[in-house]
Amino acid sequence: MLGESNERKVFCMAEEVAVKPAKQKLSGRQYGVMAAILVMYFFAPTFSAVSATFAEMPAVFGVNPADVSWLNGTSNILACIAGLFIGTFVGKRISYRAAAILATALFTVFGSLPFWWQSIPWGALIASRVVFGFGFGCFNPLTQAILTHMVKSETARAAWIGICNIVFSCGATFGTMICGALGLVSWQTAYLFYAFCVVALICCVIFVRDKDIVGEKEMEKDMGLDGETPQKRTLPAVAISFIVIFVFCTLLTTSFFNYLGIAMAESGADTLLVGTVLSVFTLAGIVTAALNAPLWKALRLWNFPLSYLFIAASYIVCLIAYSTGSTALFFVASVVMGVGCCLCGMVMPMVMSVTVIPAALTLAIGLQEVARNLGGVFSSFFLTGVGAMLGDNPVTQFTASAVLGFIIVIAAGIVAAKYNKQFKNVDMEEKEK
Repeated sequence: MLGESNERKVFCMAEEVAVKPAKQKLSGRQYGVMAAILVMYFFAPTFSAVSATFAEMPAVFGVNPADVSWLNGTSNILACIAGLFIGTFVGKRISYRAAAILATALFTVFGSLPFWWQSIPWGALIASRVVFGFGFGCFNPLTQAILTHMVKSETARAAWIGICNIVFSCGATFGTMICGALGLVSWQTAYLFYAFCVVALICCVIFVRDKDIVGEKEMEKDMGLDGETPQKRTLPAVAISFIVIFVFCTLLTTSFFNYLGIAMAESGADTLLVGTVLSVFTLAGIVTAALNAPLWKALRLWNFPLSYLFIAASYIVCLIAYSTGSTALFFVASVVMGVGCCLCGMVMPMVMSVTVIPAALTLAIGLQEVARNLGGVFSSFFLTGVGAMLGDNPVTQFTASAVLGFIIVIAAGIVAAKYNKQFKNVDMEEKEK
């Protein structure tokens, strides 16, 4: 934690940097960078899109069903390391261009490797997912860092983040469908899907240049090439608080996905109905993403506790749906969870961009991505722990998740109340008038 004087200093520096021309016009090359970002955003949520083929793994490779979980588990672990890698080295020792090319190359080559290597052994398959996991783990922190550095106008940045999240939601929906269709040919054909990320790789090679992302002067200042001492990568307490609390967004969302199907199955629903209910989660996210700019302008840091309020409320709706056997309410729960999860995911890069100085922005976003992946890991421990102590049934799990959710609402509200006054008036367009 920083002292009060240092905290104010970081806040002032963040506000100083934030005040840029509102009517920023992107260059043609910068639009090319945006194209690369959008393609990366489409593929970012698709690391588990091939999960539909996992049922065939025990028979094909002679492994235990539990061992199959490592195909995604190893990817999640490496994604955490990737977040630290981006936050620690990119923009300092490694250029954004090199990192973008490396990430998209690893994702494309090792993601599609099982298709090209038809006789791939189990060990090599796991290894390919490890390297693939590092590549996809770079996507979110890298694209968010590039976007927040390149788009100086706060309102425009909020709008672009909304567009990116729409593309992200479309990738989550259509990626799974495409992999499922390709999997009808063979389980290995499903992995061909990742080869199409070569489009992002080509865009990165052609368009991504650091001087178009952070500007030559800022790049020289960041690296100390201007003769001055480079800015220290110091994170203010508000950023650290948001990052820590962000763990619970993924924890509660992953728990929702892990247990909703179980609850609906006990209510007599089949897998098709469960999949349909979960699909509206994505649709709700798309609508929320489209409203990101006005929501941020109106509520700013208060968007953070609001997002957790939606997440917690979805579990209350789940409890009522399970108790009454109402399928319609399960649909409502999925919509409410989709709004909360998407809103929280969009708030994070906006918070980082207005509270953290440029020298520390990539580090903050990298740590944010580590928090996202840790939440997915912790969700299994949370559900297991609740089941062992209180009973493994939908009523207990939904109640425990709702209680945890409302606790986080309070924590997020305290953070927002403490810091929102310092940022609610940092409006780029108004300061330019």
